Amino acid sequence: MTPDQMFQEVATLRRKYDELVAFSVNLTAERDILNNTLEQTKRDLSRESAQRASLENNSPQRGVASNGSNSLMPAEGSKKGGVGFTQLIAVIFFACLSGYIYGVKYSGSIDEIDGVLGNLLRMIVNAF
Repeated sequence: MTPDQMFQEVATLRRKYDELVAFSVNLTAERDILNNTLEQTKRDLSRESAQRASLENNSPQRGVASNGSNSLMPAEGSKKGGVGFTQLIAVIFFACLSGYIYGVKYSGSIDEIDGVLGNLLRMIVNAF
């Protein structure tokens, strides 16, 4: 190898080393930024969690467990919610009745029904 080739090789290696050091410095700076952001986010999360826990402990909401967990069990003393069986039967009855009335009104076969139910249905259909 000639001295000129060795000089070029050393210059190339020095340039590559400088690029590697610059890249390493950039990565270190990014790592520090991300670590700081992570720590800040952890602090914010712990602060929000503490605020939420204190709010849940001070004023439990109706129907929500007050033991601090994310349980879906109702709290003691809260009323059972939802639709009752009788409400469900009433809604089904009225839905069937309205569907029947709609079908009778537009098909014209109300004369097939006799008795009290037929009279009641005729009154209802004629009212609409």
